[in-house]
Amino acid sequence: MLEVKPASVREYSIALIRRSYWYYMGQITVGAILTCAGAALLIKGFQPMQLGFALLIIGIVSWIIIPLAHRSVSWRITSDRLMEQRGILATSRREVELQDIRSIEVTRRLRQRFAGLGDDIR
Repeated sequence: MLEVKPASVREYSIALIRRSYWYYMGQITVGAILTCAGAALLIKGFQPMQLGFALLIIGIVSWIIIPLAHRSVSWRITSDRLMEQRGILATSRREVELQDIRSIEVTRRLRQRFAGLGDDIR
């Protein structure tokens, strides 16, 4: 089991997996609501104007953060390992040899089942 791998056998990448944007649907919805509310307050001329600008900026910032959060977590499956990488500037990496994995448990919420996401392993 702990044999040395010959130099001629190279590890190769099989898949790169990231979270779906469905995972961020709550943040997307809140960002859209804040952006629309801020724009509506500014258009109607609501006083004080700072409230409309604040809501608009918070909504736009939340839209900017979502793609960064999407890129911050990834899983890579290679011929020998499963690697998890978290972070953008400061990263942490966790590796598991495929031969060390004994079982996989998959759970799905009702919403995921209706959308046809994930797999049932029986």
